[in-house]
Amino acid sequence: MCIRDRVMKGSVKVTDVGLAMADGRMGERVRVQLRSTGRELIAQINGPRTAVVKIQ
Repeated sequence: MCIRDRVMKGSVKVTDVGLAMADGRMGERVRVQLRSTGRELIAQINGPRTAVVKIQ
């Protein structure tokens, strides 16, 4: 499923489109492959077709 993925660090937010590698429910973490780079990240689902990656 194609999802909108957001990467956040403080007040900086980056939005990209990615492909969820598995189904998940609100609050769960799933692996997402970014369409722009092919890079895979772990994202937390926070709404329909939306996931967030928090960089620490």
